[in-house]
Amino acid sequence: MFHIHSIIICETFNENNVFGRLSRSAVVEIREISTVEQIKQTNKFSNFVLGGAKHIMELLELNLLISKQNFSRRILMTGPSGCGKSTIVKKFCCDNNSFCILIDGIKVCNLSVENTTKYYKSIIYSLKTFPKRPCILFIDHIEQFASSRKSQFHKNLKSVSGVVYLIEHLKFSNVLIIAAAVHKNFLHSSVAELFQEEIACGMPSFEERKEILEVLTECVPDKQIDYDEVAAMTPGFIARDLTLLVKEAVMRKKNKCAQNANLETLSTKDFIAATISLSPSVLKVSQWNLKVKPIHWKDIGGMKKIKERLQM
Repeated sequence: MFHIHSIIICETFNENNVFGRLSRSAVVEIREISTVEQIKQTNKFSNFVLGGAKHIMELLELNLLISKQNFSRRILMTGPSGCGKSTIVKKFCCDNNSFCILIDGIKVCNLSVENTTKYYKSIIYSLKTFPKRPCILFIDHIEQFASSRKSQFHKNLKSVSGVVYLIEHLKFSNVLIIAAAVHKNFLHSSVAELFQEEIACGMPSFEERKEILEVLTECVPDKQIDYDEVAAMTPGFIARDLTLLVKEAVMRKKNKCAQNANLETLSTKDFIAATISLSPSVLKVSQWNLKVKPIHWKDIGGMKKIKERLQM
């Protein structure tokens, strides 16, 4: 069952040109249905400019075209936290005017098993009600409730079976299923096998970093930035890191303006100074999670000639 929040009348047909309130004899044709959350997302992302994600958007658009032919596509987007997986999907839904339902893995973890089953059934009903409109089911943070970890095994197994139940019921429909996770290995094997394609949203390339920086600094009035130089000195920076970099550079510019009114231009030097206090978030994670034991030449047996050539 749906609860009507508001009705937008786009066009009316009346011979007498007399308008008033709707009566029982009035005929209403519903052309489009949207959720309140989707309207909010549309208003938020309609004028939103996305940089460095052209290739991913093209892949999503291709899969959406396939799903319109009643061939459900199941895509897994992987990448470090903060690389822009959720933002890309929300912008894609807004651009294609798709009926989108978002499942947040963090919120699903707090639901009981009974409520989770009811929640999944309501989603299946909602997506199958509008077969003529392109539908997208976006499962964010899927590793939160369908992980491969053995802790809380029984609860995790029930969550996994719920996800499998949801995806299996939408296999033969025109629904494009997109899930976002940090890595495919973090998912339970039975869930990971359901996805047909994996799109890696890794660290942006030089050109992508340059494009992201141009978008982030578009609203800055006075700037003299060498984007090639800034992009070259930020390898490993993902979208969130670049956003923090721009904020740090702008804050440094404001501090300079407070001391000297003549320095009002955001320059490349501000970015160079900002990079000193920032480092890629991917490296921060690897520093804590990866502990590599130092290896010396004496620890390697044999291969004397190869070791001598390498040490030359």
